[in-house]
Amino acid sequence: MKKWITPGTWKVIEERRQMNKKILDTKSERLQERHKASYRVLDKNVKRMARADKRAYMEDLAKQAEEAAEKGEQGKIYIITREICCKCRNNNDVHIKDKNGRLLTTEDEQMGGTL
Repeated sequence: MKKWITPGTWKVIEERRQMNKKILDTKSERLQERHKASYRVLDKNVKRMARADKRAYMEDLAKQAEEAAEKGEQGKIYIITREICCKCRNNNDVHIKDKNGRLLTTEDEQMGGTL
């Protein structure tokens, strides 16, 4: 979940999700086209609102970093800078293999429970 997305944007995202469900559930092509047109409008709104939310969030972080710099709080500046710039990697995507090259799929196997 993105922490910079506002509740208003989440509401529009949910509306878009419901409209997509209507498109999939509708059998009539005429109604389907009408729903698709509504979906495109909602999709544009979601993207526009998400961009605005992210821009506001980044500007707020920059303001916090400036205030921390004025106070000489280097640790806070470092944390904010990492949040803005860092492309943090998720370590859950690492593939673990045993000595024979077989992929270990369960957490128990990866922890060494099958030794």
